[in-house]
Parts: sequence; structure tokens; C-alpha cells
Amino acid sequence: MKALFFILLLLTSGPAFAQNAARTPFGLAWGSSKEDVIKLGVSFGPEKMGQFGQEFSVWSLPKNLDDVRDVYLYFGFNNKL
Repeated sequence: MKALFFILLLLTSGPAFAQNAARTPFGLAWGSSKEDVIKLGVSFGPEKMGQFGQEFSVWSLPKNLDDVRDVYLYFGFNNKL
């Protein structure tokens, strides 16, 4: 009986955990491409090629913090956030 309860608990909590884990602090989703983020209305500064791939300064994020001055997004070498 305990094993059945544990399995049901895992099955019902898994999707909610996965959905929350996929969100970044600024209302974006991990794994998004630059094009996906642009569709959300995010504005991009000039591209820099950094050690970790494409780097951009951004503004007009879906969720922003009042006391944040600069935000940089890194899309890696495969265009994934």
C-alpha cells in the first residue's frame, strides 16, 4: 500500500515540478531560442560572442525586478537559453 501511494505521489507531482523547474526568474523558459524570446516582446542589445556562446543585454522582460539594472541572456552555441 505504501508503494502504491508513493507511485501515485510521484505521478501527480512530477508534471508540476517539471513545469516550475523550466521557468527562469524573468518569466522566460529554459531551452528557448532567441526567436522565441523576441516573440515575448523582449528587446535585445548587440550580440557579443562570449565564452559560453551568444550573449545579449536585454530589457522589456515579461517579469522584471525593480532593482535590477542590467540583464544578460546567454543562448549558448546551439541557440538555447
